[in-house]
Amino acid sequence: MSISGCRLLCIPHLLLGVILGGLLFLSPGMAHAEKSPEELYDTAINHLQFGTYKKAIKIFRELLYPSPGKLSDAQKRNEAHKLLGVAYYYAKQRRRARREFELYLYAYPRRKTIDPARYPPSMVSFFKRVRRRIKKKLDVLIRTQDKPKVSLQVVKLRFDRRVEHFNPLLCVVPFGVPYIVHNHWGKAAGFLASQVVFLGFNIAGYGVISSLQIVDPNSSQRGRFPEDVVGIAQAWQIVQFASLGLFASSYVYQLIDCALTVPRTRESVLPELPAVDPRKFSTPAPTFSTHTTQLYTTR
Repeated sequence: MSISGCRLLCIPHLLLGVILGGLLFLSPGMAHAEKSPEELYDTAINHLQFGTYKKAIKIFRELLYPSPGKLSDAQKRNEAHKLLGVAYYYAKQRRRARREFELYLYAYPRRKTIDPARYPPSMVSFFKRVRRRIKKKLDVLIRTQDKPKVSLQVVKLRFDRRVEHFNPLLCVVPFGVPYIVHNHWGKAAGFLASQVVFLGFNIAGYGVISSLQIVDPNSSQRGRFPEDVVGIAQAWQIVQFASLGLFASSYVYQLIDCALTVPRTRESVLPELPAVDPRKFSTPAPTFSTHTTQLYTTR
């Protein structure tokens, strides 16, 4: 066979070899592209455990960037940031490791350290330094998370508003009656006690004076006092007039005070539903409808 014939026979074999070689070269990449994000995540962890940090970094970066990345599980995505930081640390790329640890801490601001049983002390110390560096930002995140969540609710309550009107003529009644009606028990007790005492002394004085007078219808001294009790009668007359004056003063004071201080109306709100504290609800605020009932009393 001539040399040209051999060349013609070799060309198909060469083409077949090139095609097979290309397929073998592309097969790892094709298999890599066909894997799901979860499978790639497990593959990256295997590379990290076996010390092939560059491959682990490459896969983790494909899963995380551009943000938000390919991982749908937020917890797994945050864990990937930490593992990428670990891979960067082992690869001696400390600046990038710090950035990934920061992203991990922003997701878990309460984390103090990484597992010292799985990672070397130098990496644990590095992680703590990163946390101290962004501590103020983490404190803000913690305070934000600690704020109580308020559910937005709109509550409609109906109240019955009762208005009682009092007769102003109540003020002319003595013995603190207007204050009793309005539940002002302190003033009611003061006026009642003082006016009863003053009126009691006045009546007692009248009774004593009447008993000391001469009542004999045949006597020319009828209605007068015997000479031996004149002093006593005069003393009781003073008591009688003084107590009457004090009673009148107390009554006038009650009349003026009642006219100035006692309200003519009293309002009360009667809820038709159990009491609800509006502070438990955020905006929009509860709405209230009010029904007014007019009452007239002469108590």
